[in-house]
Amino acid sequence: MSDSAEAESMLRKADASQYTIAVAEAENKVKRIQSKEAAREATIQRQRVINLSFGIAIAVFVGLFSLLLYQLKLLSDLRKTLTEERDQAERKAQLRRETLNAVVHELRTPMNAIVSLAELIKLEDDPNEVRSMTDLLQKSSTRLLGITNNVLTFSRLEEGSIEPVLRPENLTHLLEDIAKLLSPQATVKQLEFTREIEQDVCASVDRSMMEIVLMNLVGNALKYTKVGGVHLAMMRKQGDVHIVVKDTGLGIAEVDRDKIFEPFFQSHASAESTIEGSGLGLSISKHYVEQMQGRIWLESELGEGSTFTIAFKALDQSR
Repeated sequence: MSDSAEAESMLRKADASQYTIAVAEAENKVKRIQSKEAAREATIQRQRVINLSFGIAIAVFVGLFSLLLYQLKLLSDLRKTLTEERDQAERKAQLRRETLNAVVHELRTPMNAIVSLAELIKLEDDPNEVRSMTDLLQKSSTRLLGITNNVLTFSRLEEGSIEPVLRPENLTHLLEDIAKLLSPQATVKQLEFTREIEQDVCASVDRSMMEIVLMNLVGNALKYTKVGGVHLAMMRKQGDVHIVVKDTGLGIAEVDRDKIFEPFFQSHASAESTIEGSGLGLSISKHYVEQMQGRIWLESELGEGSTFTIAFKALDQSR
């Protein structure tokens, strides 16, 4: 009996020992797991710090790179602006030189003629010759005055000191007045001067500018037409009013059409003719038309005449 109790006691002690060992092993295992978890957590934390630092570094790099690109773009834009301003200044300087040379060239011919005629008149005794030279003197003086007026007008246009005063105007009356004024010129040259002017057509224009434009266009058509005639027309087209000046004159070569409105430009055909001009009338006309919010364009064939068309917004007379 005692042996059985002792065996049972020993078994209990053995079980307790095994339990203690199992508990210790479990605790050790838990500690190892906790240690691994702590190490893993520390690794994750370090990785987070590294990732955050890397992200910040990338953000700073991208920011600095973007700032560099922005600064480079600013420098590029500034360089482009300075280059454009320099080129524009050079173009303006070149234009001033060309303008000055053209003005001097244009003024020299009538001035020389005036000086020479004045000298000849002083020496001439024949009244008929004096009268003839006086007529030439008057023509040269008129041309000199016209060139001077055109140069002054062009200079004021470039400075922007001429502003249109737009008011509703009856273009029918204006065109009829211009036609009456220039008809004698057509009669003297034995040209046919026809008109087809629609009645009661109004547009918002500057009357004085419009008179100059029409005088230039119709006057040039009569001046450069030797045979045939000039046709002046006005009609409404899709809410616009079109004024058309068509002639059977020299015509303009294709190479010259894009330049015809440039200051002091003269087409090959007009330059080769004996007709003199300053080359400013069409340039001034284009400036005036555009300032009055209109459009002007040319259709022409060399040797077949030219057609200039002006378009403005028509005013509704029913209002």
